[in-house]
Amino acid sequence: MEYIDYLIDNIYITVGQNTFRQIIGIPMGTDCAPYLANLYLYAIEYAYLKDLMSTNLHVARQLSMSYRYIDDLIMFNSNGLMDEHKTKIYPPELILNKENKTDHNATFLDINININDNNKITTSIYDKRDDFNFTINNFPNLSGNIHANRTHGIVISQLLRYCKICNDANDFISRSKIMMDKLTNQYFIPNTLRNKVSNFYNKYYHIVQKYNLSKLKMINAIFT
Repeated sequence: MEYIDYLIDNIYITVGQNTFRQIIGIPMGTDCAPYLANLYLYAIEYAYLKDLMSTNLHVARQLSMSYRYIDDLIMFNSNGLMDEHKTKIYPPELILNKENKTDHNATFLDINININDNNKITTSIYDKRDDFNFTINNFPNLSGNIHANRTHGIVISQLLRYCKICNDANDFISRSKIMMDKLTNQYFIPNTLRNKVSNFYNKYYHIVQKYNLSKLKMINAIFT
């Protein structure tokens, strides 16, 4: 506890010739930061729900439909319940910003969640970098001194992530095509990229089969 107390109270940031002491929040970038954030939020959430269970069990059960990943929170069928209780759960210095504009669409981490007119939930990729008005190089550039075989391995992991998130084949193809175009512009080898997609299809067919696409059709759609 003494070490944690010292860490939080001695956070200094240097910008140019100026040194600033951080007085709100915990140090980002340190190994312990996610654990400290999770423990802190869990403690205050648990305390609030424990008291609420003794006074209003119905509302406590409704709040149990909320899920949090560090500081990102999502809640289903809340009907404005979180707006009513958030200032009671969290301290005033912790401000909750509602990011979804409608009750039928929201983003959580890298997932875009949408409820269509038939009340069916569909999910697709959300990447906040798409909202920026400048280019972000989030993949390696092989014009440098980088091992080509190892860097091409990121293709399968990204395709797997896209496939798990995207319900619709068109969303999966669209996002995969964006990645392949970017990698090609960063000197990745086109034939190797096609082979990686083929390997992905063979290895994870039990996940890919939901799209009802043959391997050839998927590869051609991604690379055209």
